[in-house]
Amino acid sequence: MSYPTFIETTESIPIFANVHNYFNVNHPSEWTLEKFAQDRETYDLDVFEDGLKTIMKAGRGCYHAFAARCYNWLANNPDHVLIQAAKDILKTKLLKFRTSRVNVQFREETEQDDLQRLQKFTESGRRSLQNRFSSFESKWTLQSGTVVEDVLFEAGKKLTVYHSVHSFIIDVQDSYTKKLFNDRDWNEIRSNIPQPAPYTPSAKDYLRVFAGVETTEELRRLLEIRPDENEMELVHICLVNWLGLYETNSPSPFVIESSLSEAWWMTHAWGVCNYLSKGIEGHFIITGEKAGVDSSSRRNHKDRLNNPTPAAGRKRIGTKADLIWRSMSNPEKDWAMAEAALVWDESATKYSYESNFKLPRQLHDVLTARTVEVGGVDNMRSVLVSGLIIGGSSVQRVALCWGNQGSSVTRLIKWKRSKIDSSIKNMVESLIALHQILLFRSSTIHFVRTYEQAYKSYIQKRIEEIDSHDGLANEANEADGWYNILHSTP
Repeated sequence: MSYPTFIETTESIPIFANVHNYFNVNHPSEWTLEKFAQDRETYDLDVFEDGLKTIMKAGRGCYHAFAARCYNWLANNPDHVLIQAAKDILKTKLLKFRTSRVNVQFREETEQDDLQRLQKFTESGRRSLQNRFSSFESKWTLQSGTVVEDVLFEAGKKLTVYHSVHSFIIDVQDSYTKKLFNDRDWNEIRSNIPQPAPYTPSAKDYLRVFAGVETTEELRRLLEIRPDENEMELVHICLVNWLGLYETNSPSPFVIESSLSEAWWMTHAWGVCNYLSKGIEGHFIITGEKAGVDSSSRRNHKDRLNNPTPAAGRKRIGTKADLIWRSMSNPEKDWAMAEAALVWDESATKYSYESNFKLPRQLHDVLTARTVEVGGVDNMRSVLVSGLIIGGSSVQRVALCWGNQGSSVTRLIKWKRSKIDSSIKNMVESLIALHQILLFRSSTIHFVRTYEQAYKSYIQKRIEEIDSHDGLANEANEADGWYNILHSTP
């Protein structure tokens, strides 16, 4: 059988669905993942690889990434043994871009938009889920008698892809998780979520000063005097940057938003984020894809559990974030995180992955680590661990907190996204975005202060416990514990 040559083109494929159409037009018969994976003789591998090369050259965005990853995987498997392996991998790639070309069967009925389907839930993941569930000592029992952990565990077992329920994280805006509970239970789960800590009244009043601004001249005049108070100064820093955005007209950055880089927007629109720890002694904002301290610690601790006598080698690096709020005491501690993208696109893989998996897990690592250091969950139920998702001129604040009972369930909250409006006449709308940034700061400061107070109480309690012990034998038993306590002093 002979195969026609793939058409070379320099034009971008307009939408990802056209990947299927592209193969359909350029291939002698209908192209499907199942048929290709199961019958290499019918769907020649070399022709398929040529097609992937063409898409890589012509495409942009998600379909370009799909082609690149698929081609690289196939190119690195010289024996070209596809069958089930290729089928699974190609399906996973397509699922990331929400195409309807492949129908993945769940173990129970779910709607297309109910889950962010990004990664197959493996047997290793199932074992980890079971082990974690079996280790729970205290659980969250609702007034109806429903045990939250039990519901999440049973739901997690039935899914074939990763979801936040596998981490016992309840996304309070997630429709799939909501369906697991009746209305009364769901309302109880959503109750008593900590409120964001307010920022200073002076900063709030200063923010209102700019609400009626309609021209760049007026904004520049109001910014002539730089305030001294920390949060007022943050407002000033941010609006000076925004003034630069509004004064750029040839062309406006809002018109070419997607053509500018992620770093450009972080500098010119959200440069204020670099100063959010201002006035908090020993705290810094770390930018530029740095690994989280607690994520790294968790990964290395897991390795030690799996292999008590590991071979000497480099420590594993944790998940990286675009922005980390970190205290530089010994040891270093993380308090908040942010992830950034070039543009805001809630249907894109990057947003789905970072808002539903990456950022929540990073926040979970931070909350869990700080909670362990103060001796338990009850001391930290009033705090929010804050995160930001930034895309171009848009920003969304998210946060994680503990459940009302137990020591295993956390709740994820996502506020509505806000953005810098392209017209200065709508400054009042743009100020909502700055308001969210300030709440990110004030909530993180509240988290830090609550931790410090809880830590002092915990240390005092430990001292009293040690003083009540008799003899030097007990003193030896406490040595390691004391080392750990002193090592984690803020």
